[in-house]
Amino acid sequence: TGSAASLQSLIAKTNIERLFLISGRSGALGGANILHVYKKKLISHLKDLDCDYVILDIGAGSSYNQLDFFIEADQGIVVTMPEPHAIQDGYHFVKTALLRKISHQFKDEPAVSAYFKSKKHIQMEKIDSLYQEIPDKDLIYKIQGIVSQFTPRIILNQLMNREEIKDGHFLIKTLKSMLQVNADYLGYVYFDVHVRRATQNLKPFLIEFPKSEAATCIFSIIVHKLLNQSGFRAKF
Repeated sequence: TGSAASLQSLIAKTNIERLFLISGRSGALGGANILHVYKKKLISHLKDLDCDYVILDIGAGSSYNQLDFFIEADQGIVVTMPEPHAIQDGYHFVKTALLRKISHQFKDEPAVSAYFKSKKHIQMEKIDSLYQEIPDKDLIYKIQGIVSQFTPRIILNQLMNREEIKDGHFLIKTLKSMLQVNADYLGYVYFDVHVRRATQNLKPFLIEFPKSEAATCIFSIIVHKLLNQSGFRAKF
């Protein structure tokens, strides 16, 4: 709730050059259910930090706080697993985040406001059902513009075999067919016991076991996906 300078004071150095950490356990960041005005301040202050990138781990769940941090990010990455309930949760999170973004963006539009106040969005299966509630075609086009710009990125974690890669493609196709969302499949990470070992040693596994299978997958995502973007190339 303070200034960007006070947030800067919470930054802790790590053993890795140019990598810093703000612990989520810091009392200065407030509780899990912070007021909306404080949340907006925190998001603004995060963007003002003196660094090249801020990576925010919002954890699992779809509370308003988590959704708002996700939709405010320049890039929102959803990490899920090749299990039916996890894929379903990943889909539900993206859908809820999209609806949250629409409700914020068009909160002053009576038709949109009425749709969300009626709680119809809770039972929404396809984005078309929202458009059917909007009598203004120009407003529909504006909402479609927001949807087309909403491009979450998906990583499938803890794969046991290559057959499970298809679960990521299934999620991407479902987001497209149901929500008209063009999600990006960043890649996958295999299950690796080295991650557990590094965690037990309180060490980052990318550094502790840089040649492990999971580390190789992550390096591949960084090199072939993230570094191929113009924004990342410019920084590096």
